[in-house]
Order: sequence, then C-alpha cells, then structure tokens
Amino acid sequence: MKLTNEEFAKWQTWIERIKNDLVAIVDDQEVAVTFDEVIGENADWIKENHGGYFCDFVRRSHAVAALLAIRRHLDKDKESVSMLRLLSQLSTCAEQFTFKFYMQQFPEEPGQQGPWQRLTYGMLSENGETLNKAVVDADIADVQTTTKHLTDLATKTLAHLDHRGHNATVTYKAVRDGVNHLAELVNKYLGLIAGYSQSMKTSILFPWQNIFTVPLVKPKADAPNP
Repeated sequence: MKLTNEEFAKWQTWIERIKNDLVAIVDDQEVAVTFDEVIGENADWIKENHGGYFCDFVRRSHAVAALLAIRRHLDKDKESVSMLRLLSQLSTCAEQFTFKFYMQQFPEEPGQQGPWQRLTYGMLSENGETLNKAVVDADIADVQTTTKHLTDLATKTLAHLDHRGHNATVTYKAVRDGVNHLAELVNKYLGLIAGYSQSMKTSILFPWQNIFTVPLVKPKADAPNP
C-alpha cells in the first residue's frame, strides 16, 4: 500500500464519518446513563405503574445500538469504513507517513502561533520524523482485546443468530466502557488525520431531561362546561 495525497484524503473522509458516528453514540449513551439513574431513583414508582417493561426496552435498545456501533468500528471487511481498518492502514504506511509528508498536508500558515503540526505529529512519533508503527499496533491490539467479548456478542446474537450462541456475561457498564474506549481512540487520531481536535464528550446542550418531570402523554384539556 502506497501513501499518497489521495490516500490521506480518504483517511480524512473516514475519520470524519467515524467521528460523527461515535459522537452520536456518545450522546445517546449520556441519555441512557441518565435514564438508568432516573430508574434507580424511582424504582418503586415505576413498578407500581407497570413501567418495568418499557424501561427494559429503552435500556436494551440502547445497548443493542451501542454494541452494533462497537462492532462497526472493529470491522475488518474491505468495504467497511471502520476505526480498525483506518488504524490498520496507518500501521501499514507508518514508515511512509513522515513529518515531511504531514507538513505537505498541513502546511504552516502565515502568522501561525506555535508549531502545532510538530506537537500533534510528535504524539505518535518516537523520532519526530516517521510515524511510530508500534504505537498504532499497540492501539489496535488493545481495542481488539478489550472489546472482543462485545464484538462477539454483537456478531453472534445481533448481526447473526449463530448456532453456537454466546455464553459470556456482558453488562451495561461493559458496553459503555467499550464505547468510551473507541471515543478516546478516535480523539487520539483525529488531530493527526483531520488537523483539529474535538472533545468526544456529550454535545447535548438543551435540557432534554425535562421530559422526566412531566407526563409522557400530554394531559387532555378539561372538557368545556355545558
């Protein structure tokens, strides 16, 4: 595989799609975590009003969406845009991905304050001249190891109905940890490939929790007096 300007542009397109996908899941996860807290604080009331099935449905639906997102970004299929494929290609091209090439992609601008290119590139380079393949390979091995039970579950029970089934226990916390791991990984490589950084924390800015303080079904107006 040869690293060219066209190949780098493809990586930039990929990292944007991957980032946008993970941002959506991180936002959904924030809603799910708050929903869990509300359930815990109001367990007796929910049980009294037969709300358990609905609450389980919401929690299960988010877990399924999150598990499939994790599986998407650990996909090796040659037609997939995934974090694993992006890192694999970075690893393959590590020796070609020199600082000189990086500066061709992000040339220094007039009046630029500080060599952000050198700092950003240096986070993933041992000698400051070529990308450190060992760092990329370590990130690949780490995310594959820590999410294997999650991707196995998603593959064997969600994407397919594997006749072997899946016997490992997977908690909601494990799913959240998997999402957070991927979000951290995207953030680590976003600056290198896209030339900017962005927090992968939730970006929900409006008071969506207000729905917990009112009936979900809008009360009917009082009937007019005869």
